[in-house]
Amino acid sequence: SIIAFGQAEIVEDADRRRHGLQQLAHKYCPGLDNEANKEIDSAFERTCVIELRIEHLTGKKGLETA
Repeated sequence: SIIAFGQAEIVEDADRRRHGLQQLAHKYCPGLDNEANKEIDSAFERTCVIELRIEHLTGKKGLETA
């Protein structure tokens, strides 16, 4: 598990919001850019994008049992 410390900010600029959503779509739905853009367009006005600026991470590795 990981805990992130840093700053979060709501992205107000429409171009930055759209770019962030397109980056997520490209990562999780590669090759479906047209379909992803249609979904982004249909939900854009009611979608909030939050930018996380991570300053520090902590974490631990779980013990695995066989």
